Amino acid sequence: MSFVLLSPFALAKNGGLHRSQIQSVIQTNISGVMNCYEEAERKTPGIAGRIKITFEVAADGRVRKTQISESSLKNKQAEDCVVAESKKWIFPKPVGGEIVEVHYPFAFEKNSPLQNQEP
Repeated sequence: MSFVLLSPFALAKNGGLHRSQIQSVIQTNISGVMNCYEEAERKTPGIAGRIKITFEVAADGRVRKTQISESSLKNKQAEDCVVAESKKWIFPKPVGGEIVEVHYPFAFEKNSPLQNQEP
């Protein structure tokens, strides 16, 4: 069994989206992120670490400009997969129609859940 930590420490710059809205969308779509890790773990058993993504939520709620801002996982396949998955997410339209920049960390580990970590 694999675990992905959903961080309670999502950071949204520029306002427009509440942390709980960000959490809800990511929780709804976590299976795609989990699949990214599980596929990488099959090819590199025992791989574990943390990926922090940075993305923008446009005025229509769609994700754009996603990138890996930090990674201790050091697995390009998993990183690229998480970026691709995040581009599928649709958030509520940000208040005021502003673009919202979000920083979100994921922690990945096989067989043992990781503790919550601040970004």
